[in-house]
Amino acid sequence: MKLLPLYDLLHEISRLFIAGSKFAKNDPRLLKQVAVFNRLGEKSAIFKKIAEDIEALAGADPADSSAKLLDISTLLYSMLYTQSDTADAEQQETKPAPVMALNDVRTDKSYLELKPLIEALVMQKGGRLGRVKSAFENGLCDDFRIYRLLDAALADRYTEFADYLENTVIPSIGKPIIPFIVNGFSYDGKMENIRRFRLLYRLGYSGISGMVDEILTGNSVAMQVEAVKTLGNDPKNEELLIKLSSDRQKSIRLAAYRAMADLNTETVQSVLVELFVSGRKKQDVSELGEILKIKLSDKFIPVLLEKAKASCDKCMALDKSTDSKAVIDAFEALRIDMSPLINNTGSDVLTFYREMFTDKRYASLSKIAESKACRIPGLIADAVAKSLGNTKEERECLKFLSNKSCRDEFRVK
Repeated sequence: MKLLPLYDLLHEISRLFIAGSKFAKNDPRLLKQVAVFNRLGEKSAIFKKIAEDIEALAGADPADSSAKLLDISTLLYSMLYTQSDTADAEQQETKPAPVMALNDVRTDKSYLELKPLIEALVMQKGGRLGRVKSAFENGLCDDFRIYRLLDAALADRYTEFADYLENTVIPSIGKPIIPFIVNGFSYDGKMENIRRFRLLYRLGYSGISGMVDEILTGNSVAMQVEAVKTLGNDPKNEELLIKLSSDRQKSIRLAAYRAMADLNTETVQSVLVELFVSGRKKQDVSELGEILKIKLSDKFIPVLLEKAKASCDKCMALDKSTDSKAVIDAFEALRIDMSPLINNTGSDVLTFYREMFTDKRYASLSKIAESKACRIPGLIADAVAKSLGNTKEERECLKFLSNKSCRDEFRVK
């Protein structure tokens, strides 16, 4: 084994990783290695390849030096790892396949420039977030040498710090950081691994579907919730999402509802409407109502309108002698049952609004509710008012809300 020259070269490569690849151009200590590996290359083609890579690195412009440095280090590390004897001169060499595009790799910053960022990522000191923000704004976060530190810092105990890395810094780097996130990922359900999963999905990691399958057969509910959220991007997941909408874990059911809304096929809308109207998942009705109002086919408006009308009738059946809790519960049920209709301004819905808000019984019960510290009637009026105002019919309907909204901006002058 001829390992000593390899370790000598490793020392020089490590020096350039610290100093910055831009210092490789015409570096005399680097060029000294060319003669050594050319001699070794007379007996082994792999050493000849290393000599060529050293020359390419030493002659590269600063803009191209990062890729050249990573190229030679990949080959060097793989040789040291295998600890193999020198290859036969006639043996066909296979170029190592990098895990990322070499042109995307940056190592041109000096260690002195990176030091404040490195310290912020690895040490528990005050002002760390400010340092990272400053480094990000100055373009220092896309250096290949800090990718591992960025991944490790996703486990930082300060949520705001880890959030900034997850939501701003790492997404700006893009695909080059994926191998580091994959390497740090575990299925244990810890927060840092949930962050890693979300990032891999956001960055378009090719193995995400296999990860989802593994997660869904695992034991971490928190991780399963994140995996379910990703299923709304492919119609082939329709049947699985419908099954998950009946899961015993509420958090998984809610994730399935949201993914179904993203999928937005008529079949999943039908399931969501049935769950909402039937009340089979009573503890989920509020969330179902909010999800349904985002994207809802006109086909389902009549059945939802009937449910809202029934709740309105229950409110109007109350009187002054009704206790506070019953009044509040009735108006809260009305608010929830009306929620899927809020973004729909069809004629039947507008008629329902006009009839409800002009009914003296509703006005009387609203005052009773408000006298018992119940703000829900005002919230109902606000929600309806926000959805109106674009057409003549809607503006006409809005007039009936002028005395119902607790917000001045919705009052009709």
